[in-house]
Amino acid sequence: MRVWLLCISILWSQSKPLVLEHADSLDAKGRTGNYTLYGNVRIKHDSLVFKTNKAKWDTRRNQVYFSGGIQILHPAGKLSADRGFYDRNTGKAEAYGNVEAQDSGKTYIGKTNKAVYLKKKHQLDLFGKPKLFVFEVDSLDTTKIDTFIMQGEKMRIHDDTKMAYAWENVSFTQGDALEIQCQEGIFDNSKGKVILKGNPKARMGDYHISGTTMNASIKNKALERILVVDNGHGLQKPKRDGGDLSEVYADTLEVVFKTGKPAYLQAYGQAKGLFYPEKEKDNRNKIEGVKIRMNFDKGEPVDAVVSGQAKALYHYFSKEKHLGENEALGDSIKIRFEKRQIEAIEILGNVASGIYYGKEKR
Repeated sequence: MRVWLLCISILWSQSKPLVLEHADSLDAKGRTGNYTLYGNVRIKHDSLVFKTNKAKWDTRRNQVYFSGGIQILHPAGKLSADRGFYDRNTGKAEAYGNVEAQDSGKTYIGKTNKAVYLKKKHQLDLFGKPKLFVFEVDSLDTTKIDTFIMQGEKMRIHDDTKMAYAWENVSFTQGDALEIQCQEGIFDNSKGKVILKGNPKARMGDYHISGTTMNASIKNKALERILVVDNGHGLQKPKRDGGDLSEVYADTLEVVFKTGKPAYLQAYGQAKGLFYPEKEKDNRNKIEGVKIRMNFDKGEPVDAVVSGQAKALYHYFSKEKHLGENEALGDSIKIRFEKRQIEAIEILGNVASGIYYGKEKR
């Protein structure tokens, strides 16, 4: 027998009661206030709507248990799972099994096996190594390489601020193009910015960036900028064994990207750059200064300007034999690169000198 329940409300001293808007049928257990609801069940509490195929409603305690699959609709999005629970008194909803959380703008989907939604705080907590897939609007293909994924041991999403937080063993990835590992991650969905803490390490192909704290900006699905604060380190590994390496150290390190590769790099505060063949770690070409700006072409270093107590050290080789080294000092130094190695040095400013250390290795 099909039963239409237009409205069953349980009124307590608090405002906004639980309202049963529809169910195909129900069973009532005497005067216990317990109801079992079947088929197309729809329950509403204020701005929350619960949909399921089976629910047990304890009207005295104002609690509902959902076991026939559940979908929770709220102003900022929706939450679906295999089963769930809601306590009207606290405004706390719990979801278990194949949990998916999606915002109303369809810019992200969170996946895990356990979630807790707190109505009063507009807060969603995800447990059990959740993953947050971030998309462009109306693009929900999780297999796309341009999809950003944030993962951690646990995660928190705030509806009102559109901020997502992840803790412990956090990773932020975009296919094989980008991978960042850290211990705490904050994603600002409204601004497309990521803050990474706990000695973050980023990898983009043969480029590696690390430091104490890292800010990353994303625009049009692509990494636009990385800013490292404190203990900044950048490394460009060789494309083949025995190739050339490039390294940069600085208090603050900024890298701006174009089409997934560095366009320019700026290093501030005790900045140092090293350029050397992998087999010549003892004879590394070096640049130092208060600030270094390095320009790239298709990801390869082209030139650099070192300013503020600038210094450059360049090694000379002949048929793999070390002949000597040249040290240049000045207000600023301009350097041109060829295949990641220093090709030419131009000393600028009032204070300039060049020193050549003999033909034998010191």
